[in-house]
Amino acid sequence: MKKVEKDEKDEEGNKDEEGNKDEKGNKDEEGKRVKSIKRIKRAKRIKRIKSIIKVLILCLLALFVAAVLIYLAVRPQEISVVRLVPTNTKLFFTEEGFVKDENTIDVYPLYSGAVVSLFVKENQEVKEGEPICEIDSTGFLYERELMKSEIEGINTQIRDLELIEQKRKEDLTLSHAKLLGDYDVLVAEENSANRTFLSETAEKSEQIRLQEMIVNHNKTNLQNVREDMLTYEILYEAGAVTKKELDDRIAAVTESESLLSQSEQQLEVVKNGSEPISNKAYYQSMKNSLRTQIDGIERQLQNSYDMAMKEYYRVQADGKETIIQLLTKQIEDCTVRSPAAGVVAVLGVEKSNIARADSRIAVISKGFDNLIEVFIPTSEIYNVRIGDYVDMELKSQPGVVYQGVVTDIDSKAVISISSLGVEKRKVKVTVKPMPEFEEFFIPGYDVSVSVLTYSGDNKLIVPRTSVVTNSEGDFVWVIVNEEANLREIEIERELNVDYIVNSGLNEGELVVKNALSPGLADGKRFKVVENQV
Repeated sequence: MKKVEKDEKDEEGNKDEEGNKDEKGNKDEEGKRVKSIKRIKRAKRIKRIKSIIKVLILCLLALFVAAVLIYLAVRPQEISVVRLVPTNTKLFFTEEGFVKDENTIDVYPLYSGAVVSLFVKENQEVKEGEPICEIDSTGFLYERELMKSEIEGINTQIRDLELIEQKRKEDLTLSHAKLLGDYDVLVAEENSANRTFLSETAEKSEQIRLQEMIVNHNKTNLQNVREDMLTYEILYEAGAVTKKELDDRIAAVTESESLLSQSEQQLEVVKNGSEPISNKAYYQSMKNSLRTQIDGIERQLQNSYDMAMKEYYRVQADGKETIIQLLTKQIEDCTVRSPAAGVVAVLGVEKSNIARADSRIAVISKGFDNLIEVFIPTSEIYNVRIGDYVDMELKSQPGVVYQGVVTDIDSKAVISISSLGVEKRKVKVTVKPMPEFEEFFIPGYDVSVSVLTYSGDNKLIVPRTSVVTNSEGDFVWVIVNEEANLREIEIERELNVDYIVNSGLNEGELVVKNALSPGLADGKRFKVVENQV
């Protein structure tokens, strides 16, 4: 019984303990749920604060960027400029030369050919102009004789023309006298009362005679003007007369053909007429015809139909005389002479009987005279004149400058090959040191020769990059009171990287260094940054 009660008590105790545990567990779960809710609320609050902070940061950043952009938009753009300062400018170019070992002259013949005579030997002293050798001139002599023969033929043709002209004028003079006689007879017959007693047959025969005489004269005149026209056609083809002169001769032929045709028609009228022309009409017609013929002959006597042809022949003769003079000079040049007094150092034709125009036949030595030879590019040779002063520097004495004068410039350029294999055309120039410096220039020494090509005082210089060129001229941008202005200039000379300005700019002005800088426009403001030219 006691055991049963004890078991019941234990069972009741266990139930109370379990109830307490359940109650405690419920309280713990409620606490955990409350804490979880608090954590969630706190996390949301923190997230919202962070979002607000991010928005504030983005707003501040946007304001900063906007401020920067506004600043960049309103502030003046920086631009590089150069301030113009007057400069004394001298331009040189320098070439390398050397002191000649010996003052020698190479002698070349003007023509190639066989050497027919040799007048000197090596080491022989010669005077200027003394003959060295003679080259065969047979070809030139033959051509000269041929020209003389042709000139004689031309002179013969001129004389023949003069004889023909003389004969023509004699015939015209006779015709003129006969026509004048016929004209006087006709006038006398017209005034004679006896003329009315001529029979119709005799009167018609007289008319026919006179008309035939006019026809014959017109035929002779037509032949003369046709020959003259043919002569002028030849002269025109040769360029000796003008087109107008030829046209005048053609017109004269046309006029003569018309006169001949008219006179022949009149002759047919006289021959075939049933009765002679009335006295008055006959005499008036015949007098007009005779007067026309007389005037025509007088004009022909005043003209010289052979003058143009003789002038053509004279021009040909003068041309051949010029050729003769040239051939005579060539014959004289076949005798090669020493260009200066000296010693025959080399005689190339002593062992050869042929001379070539591209090979020297002798070398004349004039001794030593301390001359400097320098080869100057053809692009610069126009800056050099005989008598110009130059600066020279011996390689053995760097930094010491001597003066010399240009004494000779070769007439032709030679090809010079650089150490890199580049071909350049250069002209040999000879320079003589000033007398007080001659002793320093020893034969064989290397010399730098500087030639002054330009000198100017107080010149304004701008960089090439500052200049913009278009069809209207050359322009630069000038900054005045921080504003850009486009200004036209006149360039005096072009340098390697600069220009010398002749007009358009003033001392102290600020010129934009790069004319292609972005944003350049008239009136736009800039912050200048000065640079050296």
